[in-house]
Amino acid sequence: MIWPSSGILLAALMLSPRREWLAILLLCGTASLIANLNAGAGLLLASGLAVTSMAEGVLAVRLFGRDARTYGALAEPYLVFRYTVSVVAAGIASGLAATFFVGGWSAAFFVSWATTVIFGMWIITPLIITISQYANSGRQRVSAIGMAKCMLIFGLVAAVTALVFTQSTYPLLFLPLALMLLATYLFGPPGAAASIFIILTIGLLATTSGQGPIAGMNGSHWAKVLLFQFYLAVGLLSSFPLAALLAQRDKILADLKNSNRLLELAEEAAHVGHWRLDLQAGTLVWSAEVYRIHGYDPSAEWRLDRAIEAYHPDDRQLIEHSLKNSIETGEPFEFEARVVRPNGQIRFVASNGQIEKHHATGKSIAVFGMVMDITDRVNALNQLETARKEAKLEAEQVAILAETDQLTGIANRRKILGNLRNEIARAEAFGTGLTIAVLDVDHFKSINDRFGHVAGDDVLIAIANAAADGLRAGDSFGRVGGEEFVAILPATSAIAGVPIAERIRDIIADLDWEELGVAELSPGQVTVSIGLASHKAGQDERALIMAADRALYQAKADGRNMLRVAA
Repeated sequence: MIWPSSGILLAALMLSPRREWLAILLLCGTASLIANLNAGAGLLLASGLAVTSMAEGVLAVRLFGRDARTYGALAEPYLVFRYTVSVVAAGIASGLAATFFVGGWSAAFFVSWATTVIFGMWIITPLIITISQYANSGRQRVSAIGMAKCMLIFGLVAAVTALVFTQSTYPLLFLPLALMLLATYLFGPPGAAASIFIILTIGLLATTSGQGPIAGMNGSHWAKVLLFQFYLAVGLLSSFPLAALLAQRDKILADLKNSNRLLELAEEAAHVGHWRLDLQAGTLVWSAEVYRIHGYDPSAEWRLDRAIEAYHPDDRQLIEHSLKNSIETGEPFEFEARVVRPNGQIRFVASNGQIEKHHATGKSIAVFGMVMDITDRVNALNQLETARKEAKLEAEQVAILAETDQLTGIANRRKILGNLRNEIARAEAFGTGLTIAVLDVDHFKSINDRFGHVAGDDVLIAIANAAADGLRAGDSFGRVGGEEFVAILPATSAIAGVPIAERIRDIIADLDWEELGVAELSPGQVTVSIGLASHKAGQDERALIMAADRALYQAKADGRNMLRVAA
């Protein structure tokens, strides 16, 4: 009926690396030779049959072209078909070779040899490979419930098979096959292999002992053997393709589960989540990271209106408009908004996505989107902007300090001379007049010596304020050192500048020092001498100031508290 040796050899070749094949073939060939000699075959016939048995295994594994260690034991429907073709081809070739060595054509011998080899490979090999792979997969540890489940199912298969094959009154051969399919569904390839082995063992023992529905049928012994083989073939063709499909399903589910796990890890690391809105059902599905970003329990159910309410009130209209426009036009959407968590914390998010359309009708069926938590980026940008403004303010303050006289608060020497250069350039470019006035406090040293440096500083501050009040809006005024000041009068001739300078001189001479907090001084005690000079073509700021200084010296020489104009 079945020649297990063929199946064992093929399993050994499929489970072993190719470098070990020679040793396996030599050992099995020797065992086959000894067995044939003990059965009464001559040396030549025994050797030929041993070679045939070894060749059939090599032919089957080469035709199958798969390494069971790598591809699994018939884990795909295609492999089941290819394995069946390979085994049948190897069995037929083996039957022809054995018939040749026996001598003389015998159809009965050929069919007997070929079918026993085919069924040996077809039944025993997958059983051995499945058990081997299951034992090496690390899944051999099962729980008590799982063990009880296995014992119950396989015990039921054995009990029903024994019941069917120990009576011949009722043709119930379909019952073991039905339970085998149940075991295959529950346990996959191991369930199919174990069930086939149970049915094979019990059915073979019962049939060869003359029991069961097959043994009780009319016909020759050979016909009963073929019927039992056909019965097992039906079981194999029913169980192993189903087992392959189930194994493929489990692999797909495992890969999908692993992919989802990796996706969740990636989303958590990148703070990016995904969501999908079913436009027909109105249901909204969030990934775990979207729940984390929004601060909600993943068990909560969501709809679009509730999801929008999770955002800041000022951003909801933007979100509604973006989604509505995308649904109506089919165009992608993108927006940035603020999420308000249940605890009141605000998170900044960026969301983008597109419309899913039905592949046949082109109708919009869903909206798929991505959400990224950009709170850290927004906070960093805000901090950078704050730092930029602070730096700009500090730079402006530094610039002001660098151009401001620390005592009086007006322009210092650097600033006022820079203004003078600019005004000279403007005057030469547009042909407008320019006049400057150099002021010097009369007898300032004696003020410091008699009343102290504090009083002297107060005098300088008061003069700076008084002079600034006496100038026009477009004029500028600065301290160039000690008690000396410069006033710049743009678009002004020397004649027009005289009344301006005189007004400043009079204001200073009339200062009420008691009101200004310098009681030691009396009105008219502090005066200034002024030198006025008008810009001439080609004259730089140095030459212009020197001209005004000469006029200033003349004013002092003429008695002080006077104004003189440079020639």
